[in-house]
Amino acid sequence: MAWVLVLALFPGIVRGQVPGADPVALASSIAGRVCDDQDGDGQCGGGEPGLLGVRVVLATGREVLTDAQGRYHLTGVDARAPEVTGGIHLRPGRHRLRVDLRTIPARGRVSPEAATVEVPWGAAVLQDFAVRLSQESVGALAPSPEAPPQAEVREGGVSFTVSGQASPGDEVRVAGQEAQVDAAGLYRAAVALRPGENLLHIVASSPGGSVRLFRQRFDVVKQGEGRWLIAPRALEPLGQVRLPAGRGEPVPSGTVSLHVEAAEGTRVRLPKGEWVVGPQGSVEVPFTLVPGPNRVELELMRPGELFWTYAVELVATARPFFVGLLDLEGTYSPGNGTFQLLGRGAAHGEARWGAFHLLGEVDLRDTDFRTLHSEDTASGWLRPRLPERFERSPDPEFSIEEWADDSVSLTPNAAEGRLRLEVQHDTHGRVGFGTYRALMAEGEIGRYHHPLFGPFAEVKAKAGSLQVGVDAFAGGMSEPVRGVSTRPAHEELRATGGSLYFLGASSIVEGSELLRVEYRDGLTGLPLSEHHLVRGRDYELDTFSGRILLAKPLSFLSGASWLGTDALTAAPEPVLVADYAAIEFSGARDAVGGEAWAEWPGSVRLTLGGVRERRAGAPYQLLSGRAQGTLGGYALQAEVASSSGWAVGSDVFGVSDDGGLSYLRPSGDSSAEGEALGLRAHGPGPLGGGSVDAAFRWRSQGFSDGAHVESAFFRQLSLRASQPLGPFRLTLLGDDRRSADPRQPFDAGAIAARTLGAGVGYEHKAWGVRVEVRDSWLRAAEVAGADPLLEGGRTSVGLQGRLQVHERVVLSAGHRQALVQRGEGLGRVDDTFASAGVDVTLDPDTTVGLRGGWGPELGPQVWANTAMHRGPDVYYGGYSVDVDGPDFGMGRAVTGARTDLEDGTSVFVEDVSAHDANAVRLARAVGFQQILFGGFQVGGRYERGVRHPLDVPSSLKRDTASLFGQWVRERFRLEGRAELRHERGTPVRGPPVAVNRVQTLVALAAETLLRENLTLSGRVNFARTGGVDGLRGRLLEGSSGVAWRPGPWLLVARYSILREQVPGERSAFGERVLQVVSLLPAVRLGDRLSVAAGVHLGRSQLGREAAWVGTGTLRPSVRVVGGLEVGAEVARRTSAREGESLSSVRGELGYQVDAGLRFAAGYTVLGFKGLGLSGDAQDEADRFYVRAEVAY
Repeated sequence: MAWVLVLALFPGIVRGQVPGADPVALASSIAGRVCDDQDGDGQCGGGEPGLLGVRVVLATGREVLTDAQGRYHLTGVDARAPEVTGGIHLRPGRHRLRVDLRTIPARGRVSPEAATVEVPWGAAVLQDFAVRLSQESVGALAPSPEAPPQAEVREGGVSFTVSGQASPGDEVRVAGQEAQVDAAGLYRAAVALRPGENLLHIVASSPGGSVRLFRQRFDVVKQGEGRWLIAPRALEPLGQVRLPAGRGEPVPSGTVSLHVEAAEGTRVRLPKGEWVVGPQGSVEVPFTLVPGPNRVELELMRPGELFWTYAVELVATARPFFVGLLDLEGTYSPGNGTFQLLGRGAAHGEARWGAFHLLGEVDLRDTDFRTLHSEDTASGWLRPRLPERFERSPDPEFSIEEWADDSVSLTPNAAEGRLRLEVQHDTHGRVGFGTYRALMAEGEIGRYHHPLFGPFAEVKAKAGSLQVGVDAFAGGMSEPVRGVSTRPAHEELRATGGSLYFLGASSIVEGSELLRVEYRDGLTGLPLSEHHLVRGRDYELDTFSGRILLAKPLSFLSGASWLGTDALTAAPEPVLVADYAAIEFSGARDAVGGEAWAEWPGSVRLTLGGVRERRAGAPYQLLSGRAQGTLGGYALQAEVASSSGWAVGSDVFGVSDDGGLSYLRPSGDSSAEGEALGLRAHGPGPLGGGSVDAAFRWRSQGFSDGAHVESAFFRQLSLRASQPLGPFRLTLLGDDRRSADPRQPFDAGAIAARTLGAGVGYEHKAWGVRVEVRDSWLRAAEVAGADPLLEGGRTSVGLQGRLQVHERVVLSAGHRQALVQRGEGLGRVDDTFASAGVDVTLDPDTTVGLRGGWGPELGPQVWANTAMHRGPDVYYGGYSVDVDGPDFGMGRAVTGARTDLEDGTSVFVEDVSAHDANAVRLARAVGFQQILFGGFQVGGRYERGVRHPLDVPSSLKRDTASLFGQWVRERFRLEGRAELRHERGTPVRGPPVAVNRVQTLVALAAETLLRENLTLSGRVNFARTGGVDGLRGRLLEGSSGVAWRPGPWLLVARYSILREQVPGERSAFGERVLQVVSLLPAVRLGDRLSVAAGVHLGRSQLGREAAWVGTGTLRPSVRVVGGLEVGAEVARRTSAREGESLSSVRGELGYQVDAGLRFAAGYTVLGFKGLGLSGDAQDEADRFYVRAEVAY
């Protein structure tokens, strides 16, 4: 059990050549500042401001952009951690950092441009970069007494000579015309003035690239024939723009920035973004330049004024960027006479060649040559070291996040491939070799998702109006030495009213997930629209437990109905859909495939796709085709697909109704074959106006793609139409489907359902009335998979009316009466329902309302209605809104009703339930949100009900309540929420076993700026799921940290705790507990003294096994004279449970020949014992070493 404990909680110790993912390894960090070196001493002083958006790149390709204070940090970098491959030793931990000169202000000089640092195990290292900016003296424009005003009468106005004093060498433009400027800076420009107010913009550009923006008002009054009065007003400064280069100087292509100085609140806009000037009076505006001439149009708008445009022509030239490090170390052990050659070579490069942009990395280590020499592992040279990581997304409880900066880091080679290449073309796409997300998701069928590592291409071309392209991929995520590989997974989690969900796979590839919320028809699960979630903003995911914590409860999302008298508006069902990759140990699972497409813009798009996946046993193959276009105002789409095998394994494809506590999964023949067909037409009504939606969908038994596993035949034909005829409006609804029983979606049992509806409405300016009729039929078993099929149905009529009593208030009432109930079984339901409500128009596009109603079988219900104008269609991938669902348009952005009262209170009632011919989804929700005072919000909601996939009252009852609050100040932020969910009864899907459980969730987060350079932050999440059947799951995770960064000093202190019992199969491991206390001090005084240190104390527990582990590292280094440097390092890690330990004492004497060459020699005393490095791993040999380092 102790071995399992070490594996689970400290995997970095046992992965050999693979960097660790334990808290100590993730704490190995590089931090620093990029500052404006105002005093020119080549160092970043405490009072010198930072530079925003400067790019710092490691030799491995990892990069970071500085924040507004110029700060940055990179965590989890490779450090001098223990390594057992080829004999016990410490891995090299040196890194090369280089500033991308293309991202610093014009004519700036960096000291140093690049630096090499050594990162001890679990320690923090400081490295600053000082940028000496060009000091150009430019003055403001002023009137000049040497140039008296001149005017000449012209037809319709006056030609007036605007003059003034600029700085020598300035170029001046007045109202878009180039002015004459003499050697002393006196400018003159003749402009046409009209009677009245004339507002002229004046732009003065200096040779160094400083552009000053002014405006001057001229009032012109005609006093008689040939007599004019011209009154010039004072020059008004608007701002200043610092260009990325001086006049006539080439600008490096790529991402550069404009430094804009203007009044606070000024909005600065480019075609791809907008920025606002803050209290500091300036903002950095990044944009991208391509080689050759570039026209940049910058729009500025001061508060309360209109936008005006400043345009500049910049000529960009391609400048390569390269950073690399080769670190070789030869060690000799006098005790046993062994010699080892250790080292690492890494390089990152970027270059332009014509219209091509080339970039990539090479990363080789001594362990590669020891482990990949055999015939079985030779292919590993082209595979990543870390297939379990697709994108870098460490657990926030393992990785230190309290660094007192807002820098943004990118890791293009997170899987640590030994080679990554990419060639990008300005217009024709890209090809490359590296990590790639193979994604085919244009339509409903033929979907595929697989994160992989290998060759890929996204190529497109244009011939006249025809556009063609090919997206291709090959490869997989596997590592032959450890036998680790990955496979695709797909799971769907129905809304529970809460924000805590669990994925079902036992091990999830870090950063591989794609999460989205799909709005679906309640019975068929057909998608209506989708909303993609962003990691870190909308959710966080723990890859070990599969735990998802959403930023807000899922049940906040709903929609509206097509027929107005439907009880509870037949809202769509929100479903959390997760596509991700799971880890397995069964060999490589390589895939090859892609799509080819052709498009005539505005008319036709054709797509052909295919995938073949190599597997042990039955391979998988998917072929698909898609055509879409327009004809006579109608949007037409056809798609077809054929599959052989299962796209997703049965153990990682599932559906959950309880938030992931349990899953329904398919079973059967994984080598089955099937086909699918989809047809859709959408457009206006035949007589103009309105809309028509028609669709036909067909999938055979055995069809499988990334989102479907068909266990039964599926067919659907549907029509939805609305046609205005003067004041009248006709509405039609038709749907006929055959499918698997949604209560057992992966069994062969089938149901059949049909719904027909029609309505006629009359609309007047202040009132309206509507009559509807609806007939529904259903054939299904009362108990899925056990009882015989029974047929039943009903026919009902409805009447709805509205009355506008105020320009913003509309009253409404409706009644649906069941006339006939026929047959037997689940389709025989009394759907009588009466309702009344009020609608409030908040703005021309948004109407919200509160309504209530009651039915004999449906009972009392309360809901909200949101009506918004229809905008362009929202597309699900590449196809438009499903015809069976509500009318989702671009304008539909509000879910639930909200009314703002005069005292700052907002009351809302959300529609989270629906009822139509094939579904009864009962729920009631009401909530409030109140702004108590500036920057403080509090809210709450309550929901009761469970969606049922058939027209049956559910035997499962669910109550969900939540509270939230937020308090935001300039130097303080506090957020919190609490949720309570209670479920009781027998679930509709899965085993008919009664449940009675309660789930509790509490989340708190706070952050404060105590003083300049000192921040304090903390967070805690608590959740518990249990009931009469015992504890199902428990979670307590939190962290608290303080960061102090006063110039050359850094101090980070942190405590974190993780205590979790995961539900499902992983609960067999018992409860895992990890507590870590970390202290990371670092000092750098210029280039003379550097101290890196880290101390960590952790307690880990899995089940009944527990251990204390302490780690400490200290590395001081001093530059004595010239390039001579003396350094020492002490490292120790110990486990008190068995006295296991690791000790290392090292002294080193190094000489820096120049900026790119360094030699060193030293002596290391090692002491390893235990720690899971190997069964009896122990080495206390002293080692003498010499090192050679070449860097750029």
